[in-house]
Amino acid sequence: MNAVDGCDAVRHLTGPELLVERELPTFEGDVRGTAEVATTLLEYADVIAVDGELMPECSTLVRTLARPGAQVVEKWSQWDATALLPGVHDVEAIEKWVAETPPAQIGDSCEDGVWRVRLRSERAVHPERIQENLPELGGGAFRTRGCFWVPTRPETLCVWDGAAGQLNIGTAGRWRRPAARRTDFVVTGLLAHGDPRDELRRAFEAALCTPAELDTLAAVWSTDEDGLEPWLGDMKEYH
Repeated sequence: MNAVDGCDAVRHLTGPELLVERELPTFEGDVRGTAEVATTLLEYADVIAVDGELMPECSTLVRTLARPGAQVVEKWSQWDATALLPGVHDVEAIEKWVAETPPAQIGDSCEDGVWRVRLRSERAVHPERIQENLPELGGGAFRTRGCFWVPTRPETLCVWDGAAGQLNIGTAGRWRRPAARRTDFVVTGLLAHGDPRDELRRAFEAALCTPAELDTLAAVWSTDEDGLEPWLGDMKEYH
């Protein structure tokens, strides 16, 4: 179960503040953003209880980020909590929703001032151009998550997880098979903060390897360094 403050929902889910700036760190050196924590908790929740009134766009933002089937209770003080007693936790549904590889049912949408765009390709990202396009792909007041692969590390499932301009990049094991590899981001934001969807699509396409580059996969991408070591680890383990 997750609680949402109706008055501060937009600030919590899309704002740039750090937990430490709000005196909410959970451990020493906690540099996470408030939006990073708030969106993740919401995406994992079976029930979202709202304290206070949500504006229409806030309600849509909460429902767009929450998994399909999650209960959003906008007047939780009047809600009968005995509804929780039989159990509402759906582990399988939640794991599919928050998986590093986004579920198939997520698509583009725009409703009540809330937009969502799915950026997907079977192609890998170029190790240099993905860094060049980081500001556009991960630097805005929006939620972005998904997966990608890099030709220098073709077996590694790379994870993309960001919110409100803060971005985490890492790894989550290996792809099950080469055919499963893809670059796949889901981005959600508010029109009140601007409409970067065309710029996101342009930056996404620019960050991908071209078909010609991928045709020379073995010859070109055998290297000891690809510039992504700070996020993905040392290249030595790939050779």
